[in-house]
Amino acid sequence: MKTLVFGLAVMAGALAAVTPVLAQGDQYMELLRQDLHTDKVAIMTASMGLTTEQGDAFWPIYREYQTELSEIGDKRIAMIKSYAENYETMTGDKAGDLMKDWFNQQKDRLKLLEKTAKKVAKATDPVIAVRFVQVENVLNRIIDLQETLDILKMADEAGLVLQPSNTQNVVNICCCCGCCCGVLRTIKRYPKPATLVSAPFVASYNPDTCEGCGVCEDRCQMEAISMEEGKVLLDIDRCIGCGLCVSTCPTDSLTLMRKIESKQPKVPKNIIEASIKLGRERIPKTLSLDDLTPAN
Repeated sequence: MKTLVFGLAVMAGALAAVTPVLAQGDQYMELLRQDLHTDKVAIMTASMGLTTEQGDAFWPIYREYQTELSEIGDKRIAMIKSYAENYETMTGDKAGDLMKDWFNQQKDRLKLLEKTAKKVAKATDPVIAVRFVQVENVLNRIIDLQETLDILKMADEAGLVLQPSNTQNVVNICCCCGCCCGVLRTIKRYPKPATLVSAPFVASYNPDTCEGCGVCEDRCQMEAISMEEGKVLLDIDRCIGCGLCVSTCPTDSLTLMRKIESKQPKVPKNIIEASIKLGRERIPKTLSLDDLTPAN
């Protein structure tokens, strides 16, 4: 199983770094872009409130803007692919080049918006131009978020664990598997991984509705699920509450339960504190079914 990793830049949109599984999905990315572009034009039309005369001047400029913006988007996708292809063998020089490319793309995007706003102001008036800038900024944020959500959906379908840096000050958000990710591999070696992560949830199982399909066993990255005589055996001391078993259970026999507050592990302040906690852990405490409440 391959690992999908991406970082979210807080308050600055999303920067995704994905494995070749996503990087090779050119058809998917093109379809996503077409859908977002169609929605964007519709929202822009409704938001601008242009007269016929203003529209005749605005829309040719906007179409030119979209063409140039798509070219910047192509560079962004190429950068994502490059990161994915070089992830396992990343060098300092390559990382520096990728970082430089990302900042240059952000600068190009802002320069294009500024250039277009001046054209709109000249062809119509400054009021229309500032309205365009405001609407465009909001729409671009929505598009960045939508792209991120689509990547998360793909990660879930691939059976990858969505995990932040397990700290109050989040450094990154990753989607990983238990065979490739160093963090998950380390946690997986412990007899009771549930005590090592600050997850407030754990899986719960209804044997009466289970059909014994075994999908959950294949998807569990902590080996918390096994099958016996066509039924699930759930080891809640190994469950880290990722929900991979829940999202694909055809009979909804698996659900997430919230641990009672006293049993919810303290979230480390930062990555150093989290690492120290992991290193010091030797004898994990046991979690019982009495420590659970239904998740809302």
